[in-house]
Amino acid sequence: MDFGDILDQWMNGHGVDDKDADADAEAALSAPARAAEARRLAALKPQGRVDLHGLRAEEAERVLADFLERSAAAGLEKVLVVHGKGVHSAGEPVLGKVARRVIEASPRAGRFGEADRENGGRGAVWVILKTKK
Repeated sequence: MDFGDILDQWMNGHGVDDKDADADAEAALSAPARAAEARRLAALKPQGRVDLHGLRAEEAERVLADFLERSAAAGLEKVLVVHGKGVHSAGEPVLGKVARRVIEASPRAGRFGEADRENGGRGAVWVILKTKK
């Protein structure tokens, strides 16, 4: 008999719930619901948009952080951040990196990814916003 069996017997004998088993069962039951929600959000068109073209990095950081906060507070679920491809930048593209850094640091931003072609392709990202709980 191994330690796991002994622990299970003790827990059963003393009326202790196995919270890990309960959490695993809950996660398995909610997996289809989570998958359905992920599909819904993927199909959802962006409900708000911010265009960072022409802004300097510091301005873009402030504008984007404020946009994410206001959008989440307004109850939006998915937004679009247009940063451009950097073809007019002197040197290497800047705004795409700034946008990703701000999104990753934002407590209001969840998943994000490259926009589809009709919404800007690699010159834009969609962001799923987190709701406060």
